Amino acid sequence: MPKQKMTLDKLARMMNNQFGKVDKRSNEQDKKIDKLIIEVIATREDVNKLKDEVRDLKNTVNSLVIAVDKLAKSVENLTHEYSAINVQIKRHEEWIKLVANKVGVKLEI
Repeated sequence: MPKQKMTLDKLARMMNNQFGKVDKRSNEQDKKIDKLIIEVIATREDVNKLKDEVRDLKNTVNSLVIAVDKLAKSVENLTHEYSAINVQIKRHEEWIKLVANKVGVKLEI
């Protein structure tokens, strides 16, 4: 098989053909990169939304904790008040019994 002579035209066509292939691959890579960038941006937006939701949840939990603390304090205060009233009622019952005894009234309990 005889060697073909390389002309400037043939070389230009070969180079153009090769550059066309490289350009096509480069365009495909650019499309893939663009897709990835869009996905990364979407992911960042999702992460930012999640951060906002977590911040809102933390605020809600904090508000609930404060409300529960207030309720617990109220229950504690009512328990102390109930105990004090109980002691006072017992003391009054004893006084009533003493007065009834001194007056001569029989109490039915």
